[in-house]
Amino acid sequence: MNILVKRTLDALIAGYFATNVFAIEVESKVELRHDFSYKNAIVNIDQTSKYRTIAHDMIDIEKKSGLTKTKYVLLDSLIDEAKKSICIKEFYSKQDALKILRTINQIILKNGFTFDECKLLSNGLNTRKIDCDMTSTIYLGIGEALNLPISVVNVPGHEFVRWQDYNNVFNWETISAKEISDLNYVILYDVSLTSLKKGVFLKTLNDKEILSNVYFNLGSTCDVNGDFHDAIKYYNLSLKLNPNNQVAHFNLGNTLLKEEDTAQAFQEYKKSIDLDPNDAKAHFNKAVVLYLNGKLDDAIDGFNQSINLNPRDSDGYFARANVLLKQGYPCNAIKDYITGIGIFVYSLTFRR
Repeated sequence: MNILVKRTLDALIAGYFATNVFAIEVESKVELRHDFSYKNAIVNIDQTSKYRTIAHDMIDIEKKSGLTKTKYVLLDSLIDEAKKSICIKEFYSKQDALKILRTINQIILKNGFTFDECKLLSNGLNTRKIDCDMTSTIYLGIGEALNLPISVVNVPGHEFVRWQDYNNVFNWETISAKEISDLNYVILYDVSLTSLKKGVFLKTLNDKEILSNVYFNLGSTCDVNGDFHDAIKYYNLSLKLNPNNQVAHFNLGNTLLKEEDTAQAFQEYKKSIDLDPNDAKAHFNKAVVLYLNGKLDDAIDGFNQSINLNPRDSDGYFARANVLLKQGYPCNAIKDYITGIGIFVYSLTFRR
């Protein structure tokens, strides 16, 4: 990228943050994160826990689904350890806040947790293998029990926490245990300005939005297990709590497509793209639906958008080639097949 173009882009993004994101965060300081109305949806709450945080509520929802069984002992012990190790104050300096977050990270590691793919908090507590979502939830649970100003924030495919009080606002990457700026998250995770304006990403999540992610993970678990009926049910529950849950719209579209409901799948992909126009997979899957419905020109447009957003994905070239071949453009199709094969072979070499 031309250095002048890059500097201009950086300036535009920085300017956007200065005038928009910062204003959003300042406003959120005077608002309560907690909205306890969601608790009406949780029945048979287990009272055996020493604490009652949103992390405990997440376990209750997971247990109610019948997909998992666990107790609160380990979560409670993590909170106990944090209470012994963290000095609670009325006001915290930036250094105080960083020390607290490092302490929580040390407690998690000391208790044998490693970072790996994990869909449900209860399973992560059982196996001690947790991903960014579950790690952030543990931070959140400890923070709530100790009345610390810790909140969860998400970007495409990733969660982290934010320390947010009247003196300090900064992000904490829970996997690498270091501070990362909003701008760096935008660049690292290709966050679109549209999604920022619509409050989809990089905003402090309230309790309903956090629990929306719990139902999303339950839906994903059912989806992997081939239980598409329950997957659709949980995705819809997720969207009821947070209509702006972009990835829930996307996954719901995928499951509906497996059930051959192409009309509704198309609508979910459309909603997903409206919330995050930078999602190449959503453009790709929407184009697949258009192709299945015989709308070849529209399908080409969709695959073009997918390729433009992710030119290193061989599937986009293969899919577009198939459509071009059907349209009677074999030469153009061959070019896409060759490009797709080249990218695929390169990816295999790179993995080795």
